[in-house]
Amino acid sequence: MSEKTQVTLAMTASQHEQLKSHLYPGDGNEAVAIGLCGRSYHDGFATLLIQELFLVPYSSCSEREHSRVTWRPQVLVPTLQKAMNRNLSIVKIHSHPGGYRDFSEFDDQSDSALFESILWLARYRCATGKRNYATRW
Repeated sequence: MSEKTQVTLAMTASQHEQLKSHLYPGDGNEAVAIGLCGRSYHDGFATLLIQELFLVPYSSCSEREHSRVTWRPQVLVPTLQKAMNRNLSIVKIHSHPGGYRDFSEFDDQSDSALFESILWLARYRCATGKRNYATRW
């Protein structure tokens, strides 16, 4: 993808309802989900089509408040393995139930840590050929 590529995220109505219910359960706290996506590119446009959702269980979150959510990355290991095995893109989706429209500094740190973990898994797989990453954490 070039710097000027427009990206669209596409999902079914059922997936949209799943996300809405999970990300906004009515308690006013943030929640998070991961989308595994196929990709299509054409004339400067990219479409990520959600093939599967992983709704991070609320019980897996060490912190779930109105302005932040944290969880341990190992809860994602099976989902990340599936993404790598099927050559799917990974999209992190989370809510700001209070209506905050920007990414916070905490969001930036959280995303950086998540994608550093994903990069580590990819490098581990390339270097060793192993597909079991559960020992990382």
